[in-house]
Amino acid sequence: MRSINPMTFEDYEKSLTVPGNDKPVVKNRETDEATEVNATTLSPFVPGKNAAISTETRTRALGYAHPIDSGIVKALDTPAVNAILSKIVQTNIDANYGLTLATGIHVTPKTSPELYEIVEACARELGMAIPYVIVSNSMRGLNACTCGTNQFSFIMISSLLPMVMKKEELCFVIGHEMGHLAMGHALYHTAAQILGSATGFIPVVGSYVSAAVTYPINAWNRRSEITADRAGLICCKDLEVAKKSLFRLEAGLYSAKGVDIDEYVEESERMLANSHLGKLTEFKYSHPIIPKRIRALELFAGSEVYAETMGYQKTYDMISREELNKETERIIEIMDNPVKS
Repeated sequence: MRSINPMTFEDYEKSLTVPGNDKPVVKNRETDEATEVNATTLSPFVPGKNAAISTETRTRALGYAHPIDSGIVKALDTPAVNAILSKIVQTNIDANYGLTLATGIHVTPKTSPELYEIVEACARELGMAIPYVIVSNSMRGLNACTCGTNQFSFIMISSLLPMVMKKEELCFVIGHEMGHLAMGHALYHTAAQILGSATGFIPVVGSYVSAAVTYPINAWNRRSEITADRAGLICCKDLEVAKKSLFRLEAGLYSAKGVDIDEYVEESERMLANSHLGKLTEFKYSHPIIPKRIRALELFAGSEVYAETMGYQKTYDMISREELNKETERIIEIMDNPVKS
């Protein structure tokens, strides 16, 4: 599969400092006011009109998103639904993340200049306001997550992540999380998870109802991760960097130096081809397994959709949107259908 990589992360980073390089302007989804994307922060403490994800940002994200993910988000993205879910999610954040927000290290030009530069670069690339990012020791391992609503969002990364990952790899991970924000996943998935957990308290049949609710939600979650991975690639602009970043998330502290990631993926596929009952476990996963995410990202990197999103010239060997959707869904279906290989 041919990947498209006319600009490295370093080249892109330099382009941000060119004199006269104007900041992009976006319109607020609620007020329709135009603002510079870096003029505000998507902060849980600043839920004002400029904090909302812009219409342009959401529209662009829908353009490269997994089709099932984009279809569900379009259906849910209404003022009434957003207002109801926001109330539920805000209460959940206050209860579960209040102390984490109070103790986590807010990423700013003063507290973490290098990390802030990466956050700013990703925000510029995705055309959105700079998100509120904290580094927290309460998140274990190499991990990151996004929580909140369209006006009340934050990204949390583990304290280990910046220590282990290189700058360009952090760009992929942070871009991935910001892709969730751009699509509204923070709101919809958090609300869905709360619903799934609440059904577990129903007497006698609670566990069965919870499973019936959770499994479809997880199927959507897995496709949302594909969308967010695409946002990560859009930010780091290097397929090999994106693949190594995903591998590091699986490998943890194991060194990725010299590892043949393609061989790792192929070995995983051979094991899955001979596993049937084991695939049942994947129904419970909210994320596709890492080898599947790598395969799906390779498809996206060689597609017309990626070229259109990045403004690259299309070539004859790029796969069409229809083929991308079909092949990506085939990868996801293998996990959803335990008897299909």
